[in-house]
Amino acid sequence: MALNYPSQGEYYTAAYQISAMPYVTSSTLAVGQVKEIRFSHISRFITLKNTAGTATSIAVGFTQNGLTTAASNYFVLAGGEAFSGEIRASSLWVSSSSGTPTFSLVAGLTMIPTGTMLHLTASNGYSGVG
Repeated sequence: MALNYPSQGEYYTAAYQISAMPYVTSSTLAVGQVKEIRFSHISRFITLKNTAGTATSIAVGFTQNGLTTAASNYFVLAGGEAFSGEIRASSLWVSSSSGTPTFSLVAGLTMIPTGTMLHLTASNGYSGVG
């Protein structure tokens, strides 16, 4: 009799209870640039800091559409500000709201493949992401 072991999915609680695998990146955004940061696995937490001066700001969202002014499903980090939260995501979108900001990102990744996560869009009923 063959055993059918269940695979880890985004609701697999144990994957969020153990220490996460680190993902670290830093980058500079050109004026008006939009950038997607894709994770290899679903995140357990995210910490993002605008490391540039006070004359810069970064818009942060979870879909590209969320960064549009019409959708307004983003938050803004002014120069020197940081955000940290236990966020389950497969990617993160950032754009330059003003100036040429630089940012640093630390994410803790689970061992859950991103392909198992639901596709977050407003048309799928997730109105808070765009």
